[in-house]
Amino acid sequence: MKITETTEIMDISDISFEKYGKLFVKSSDIPESYDEKSSYWHNIQKDNLNTKSITVGYLSINAQPLDSGIIEMERHVRFGEIFITISGEGILPVCGKADAPSEKNIEFYRVKTGDAFLIYDGVWHIPPIVRNCGEINFIMIVPNDILSDINKKQIV
Repeated sequence: MKITETTEIMDISDISFEKYGKLFVKSSDIPESYDEKSSYWHNIQKDNLNTKSITVGYLSINAQPLDSGIIEMERHVRFGEIFITISGEGILPVCGKADAPSEKNIEFYRVKTGDAFLIYDGVWHIPPIVRNCGEINFIMIVPNDILSDINKKQIV
């Protein structure tokens, strides 16, 4: 499957992305700690990754030619993944938990510097695609044994 100039790409938001995961956003509640220099909100998301031990990783993705296609997608059956975009912009392909990935049911979301999101366990996805020159970089928070929890499937 190829992403073309006519492919619909949605801006990621807490509402548009809710069936695949959660977008982390600043709370509208009063911060737990604040002073004249800073404010801190604790537990902006209370979901867990279904594990007791986590790893903080760094993911860097280089630009790919526009005509390079998506061949397969992956999902993690037991664990979710948290992505924190620290630089760049990309397109995140996702597909529902129950669906086999196909050209008909993949949705695309634009992610950019500052976006932080959780992809639920069981959601088909691939790391964001960089269409222009450059790269996109993430801090990832994942379970220690996430690599043993990957299922991959070719797009039908």
